[in-house]
Amino acid sequence: MPQFKPIPMSYSELYQSLFNAHVVAPFYSKPLQLRILNAKKCWEMFTSMPYLKTI
Repeated sequence: MPQFKPIPMSYSELYQSLFNAHVVAPFYSKPLQLRILNAKKCWEMFTSMPYLKTI
């Protein structure tokens, strides 16, 4: 298993130095919107799995 040496600075300092060197750039995205499934539909999907029919 490879051994990694600790970084001699905080992650915020590391990010700032990489940002200043144009190695990384911020990426802004929209917040994730989770779709909530109808409980009945979810249950029907779960019970229709072939694996469960063999139990």
